[in-house]
Amino acid sequence: MKKVSIFLTLISFTLLISAQNYELSFVGNGASSTVDSVQIVNLSNGNSKSLKGSQVLHLIPAVNTLLKNNVSKATNSLNFFPNPFVESSFFYYESSDESFVTLNVTDISGKRIFNVQQKLGIGIYKFEIKGLNSGLFLVNLKSIDNQYFGYLISRNTINKMPSLTLVEEKIMSNSLKKIQYSQPQYVDMEYTDGEILKFTFFSGVFRTISTYIPTQNETINCMFVECRDFDGNNYSVVNLYGQTWMAENLKTTKYCNGDVVLNEQNMTNWSKLGQGSYVSYFNMPTYDIIYGKLYNWFAVADTRNICPCGWHVPSDNEWTILTNNLGGEDFAGAKLKQTGIEFWQSSNTASNSSGFTALPAGARSNLGYFGEQGSTAYFMTSTAQSDPKYIWLRGIGNGEAIFRNESVKTFGGSIRCVKN
Repeated sequence: MKKVSIFLTLISFTLLISAQNYELSFVGNGASSTVDSVQIVNLSNGNSKSLKGSQVLHLIPAVNTLLKNNVSKATNSLNFFPNPFVESSFFYYESSDESFVTLNVTDISGKRIFNVQQKLGIGIYKFEIKGLNSGLFLVNLKSIDNQYFGYLISRNTINKMPSLTLVEEKIMSNSLKKIQYSQPQYVDMEYTDGEILKFTFFSGVFRTISTYIPTQNETINCMFVECRDFDGNNYSVVNLYGQTWMAENLKTTKYCNGDVVLNEQNMTNWSKLGQGSYVSYFNMPTYDIIYGKLYNWFAVADTRNICPCGWHVPSDNEWTILTNNLGGEDFAGAKLKQTGIEFWQSSNTASNSSGFTALPAGARSNLGYFGEQGSTAYFMTSTAQSDPKYIWLRGIGNGEAIFRNESVKTFGGSIRCVKN
């Protein structure tokens, strides 16, 4: 059994060495040319990373469980860049006192490749490792108080003498309480080819969402678009098939011109309304932070525009076009909604591959009752049916589908605006 485990481990390491790795950098465009920060979520496994806009996201092959267990035994981890590498790789080490440190590099069989001991003062040190033959290596750095572990994947095909070189140092005095140093350029994130990454780009008040399957090194263009309602709420946006949509639900209390929208909380009055109105789920504004507000169709149809200026409530046809681009009614729902069961009830079938991030905000019925939060998202359209009593809307439940539903104008649902 042990021989079989070792054999399977060697196969896994071989796959790691041959796997691709990519470097992604970011540049702003549109309303802002600066990318302040980026949040990345792997929609396939839920793993996430955050980095500064000036840093480079380094996607590295996913490490198998055995190697992760070995690395996780350390108090701290070593991060190498690039990794995998061909000629050389670098890492930073912060020394908090004057002492000797020992760096030990072994291959996956446990054979020692080299062992180096060096005395360091208080400061930040940048080291270069080079000359490793093709393979996967465990790196262990020991100081008086701590151990640091990491792994390196080499694709070098030319036999060279392995070496460790100190290429940069910033020595600090003993009296300095906090060491200041520049942040490493690279941020590593494990990645398997074909997985979908969701990026949220931040620049001041602007937030843009994009989903992407990396296939090469490249610079990602972050298109920032202003989406701000009269109340001052700024909304995340996502570009889908040539249209820019809100990536969160509307929560305004005012029309585009600043006029106040009626907030009708009374159940009986709501059912008899013939004018635009909004409400918080169960009349509790705390729900608005995540789910936004619920609006009747009279607010949607009001010529003062319930959306931010320069935006509009999508028509039935615009929803149909988006649905068709995402595979049709039977499959588009899963691609439009948030994954997991933090917001959706159990058995939620979702990939959120569009980045739309639909949430189950529930609804207020034409009779004024609240319900279905956690199980259903309802989105209003601007389209009335030929029968003047009825309108079109969209519904997404726990399954893969999105439904084209009809309802009366006093129904209250969520709104996602589209840029003009």
